[in-house]
Amino acid sequence: REEKELSAELKKIPHSEHDDIFKNPEAARIAYTFESFFADCHVKKLFNLTDQKIIETLSNLYFHKFKGKKIDPDEFSSLIMKMYDSLAENMASETLLRTVILRIIISVRNMTGGLFGSYGYLNYLKNNVHPDEMGENDGGYIIETKNGKKKFIKYGEK
Repeated sequence: REEKELSAELKKIPHSEHDDIFKNPEAARIAYTFESFFADCHVKKLFNLTDQKIIETLSNLYFHKFKGKKIDPDEFSSLIMKMYDSLAENMASETLLRTVILRIIISVRNMTGGLFGSYGYLNYLKNNVHPDEMGENDGGYIIETKNGKKKFIKYGEK
């Protein structure tokens, strides 16, 4: 039932090249907060992180924060919840946070598998978002192009 409900919610989130929620600078900054953390955990080989673990963690966060579901978080989930709470307290509306969480789930689902297996999304983050790989870059966000490919857009780039 939860999977069905989540799928219905994901269909409502703008994520095409022309209407992606990440074109909103605040949404992109929120996503970068989560994604740079994911990339760092992947590079440092923390929490046995896989794309699926990110999907499960963000799904649990969504159901916990917005549907009142009780969860028993592991260490990684606890850190993600603290990150969420900090963002909600300091800079972001819960509506925007909800949308960004769902949008990240869409990215992970679309990027997992293929050549990199269960690390497709994490490897993409490592190569495009992780500070060690980006040098002086301020970051950016991932969009889907018309043909379904992923493209990393630097902040300020159109």
